Amino acid sequence: MPSMPRTLYKARGLGKRPPCAICMGPGHGAREKLKLPFGISVWLCGEHRSPEFLRSRAGRDFVASLSGVWSAAGCMTAARHRLLMGHQGRITPPGPAVRPGSYAWPDLRREAEARWARGEPAAPVIAELRRRHASDPARAPSVRTMQRWFAEGRWLTDGTTGPRTGPIRAGGDAPSEGPVAGEDGGPTVIPQDGNGDTDTEVRAMTRPMCRPAPSRAPQRGFTFVEVLVVTIIIGLLAAVLIPAVLGQQERAQGGTAQSLLRSGASAIESAAVDAGYAAITTAKLREVEPNVAWQTDSGATSSANAISVSGLSDAGYTLATTTPDGRTFTLVKDAGTVPTVTRTCGPDCSW
Repeated sequence: MPSMPRTLYKARGLGKRPPCAICMGPGHGAREKLKLPFGISVWLCGEHRSPEFLRSRAGRDFVASLSGVWSAAGCMTAARHRLLMGHQGRITPPGPAVRPGSYAWPDLRREAEARWARGEPAAPVIAELRRRHASDPARAPSVRTMQRWFAEGRWLTDGTTGPRTGPIRAGGDAPSEGPVAGEDGGPTVIPQDGNGDTDTEVRAMTRPMCRPAPSRAPQRGFTFVEVLVVTIIIGLLAAVLIPAVLGQQERAQGGTAQSLLRSGASAIESAAVDAGYAAITTAKLREVEPNVAWQTDSGATSSANAISVSGLSDAGYTLATTTPDGRTFTLVKDAGTVPTVTRTCGPDCSW
C-alpha cells in the first residue's frame, strides 16, 4: 500500500504551537517565535533558532532556508528580502571603524545584549537600564542609541561580543545592579504565553535607525515656448467665448425690451376700449399698468422699465424704449382701415 503524502493534520508531536517554518513539522527542541528586525518574526524549533545555526556558514544556511520557505509560500516581501540580505552583514564581524559615543558604555551594552540574547524584549530592557542610570554623573545612552544596539545584533557573531563574567560597571563609578549577564544566545525569542513586546514596541524596535532624506525634485520654470503656447490657447478660447457671452447678453436685453413694449401695447388697447386712443393720458395708463414708467418724452430705457408714448390719436400710437447697449426698440400701430403693427430695433432690424 503506497504511503500517504506528508501532512500536518494531526501530526505527531506538533501540539498547539505552529510548526517550525524550516522543518515544516515539530522539529527538534522547543518551538518559539524568533523575533527579527524590520518587524518580522518566524516560528522555529530549538535547533533552527540556535546561535550555531544562525551563524552557520556565515549565516548562509539561515538565509537560504528561510528564502526557500518564503519563496515557495509566495510571501517573499520587500521587508523579508531586506532582512535576509542584511543577516549576513550582521553575522560578519565589522571592520575597524570610528567608535561613537555609545562605546563609552561598553559594559552596559554587554549587559543589554546578554539580556536580549536570553530572549528579553528590547523595550523593557532599555527602559530599566536608563532608569537605573538616570542619576549617574554621566548621561546614560539615549533610547535611539540603545535601539541601535538591539538592531545591530552583535550577540549573533562568534561570541566575541558576548557578556563577560564578573561585576558589570557602566557610566563612571556607579555599579550596574541589573540582572547578571548569562550565556550568549541567539536573537530575541518571544514565548507564546510570555509577556512579550506589544505591536507598537516591535515596530519601534525594528524600524531602521536612519531614514534617507526626502528627495527633492529639481525646480524649473516655464520655457518661452510653453508660455507662448498657453497664451495662444487662452486667446483662442477668449475669441470663441467672449462673442458668445456678449451675444447672449444682447439677446437677453432685446427680449426684455420686446416684452416691455408688448405689455405697453396691451395697456393702451385696454385703456382705448371706452374713449379711443386720443383720450388716453399717461395717468390713465398708470392706472391700467402701474408696473411701467410711462413718459411722453424720449429717453425711456428698458432697464428702468420705462416706455416713451407718442402720437396718441385715433390714427394710432408709437411706443419706444432703449436697451442698455443703445438699441432702440419701437412698436408703431397704424389704426387705419387695416390696422397694422410695425416693430423695429434699428436699421434693417425687426422683431
